[in-house]
Amino acid sequence: MVLALLQRLRGAQRSRPTLLLDDPAAELDARHLGALVELVKELSCQLIVTSLHADLTLFGIPERVFHVEHGAVTRMG
Repeated sequence: MVLALLQRLRGAQRSRPTLLLDDPAAELDARHLGALVELVKELSCQLIVTSLHADLTLFGIPERVFHVEHGAVTRMG
């Protein structure tokens, strides 16, 4: 439902919507995760992804990467 809403917003607004995905690989198998990645890429929205795995680059090379540990946020790279 959220992806459908973002598709509609993208057509109605000039600004890019933002999508937050909280560790999408945690609950999806490889096939379904791949389908989600393709849908999200088509949206061309601003994307914020959390992940337990630092090497997760399914959505491309991130502009910024942060590490959160015990409430402390550190910018990586």
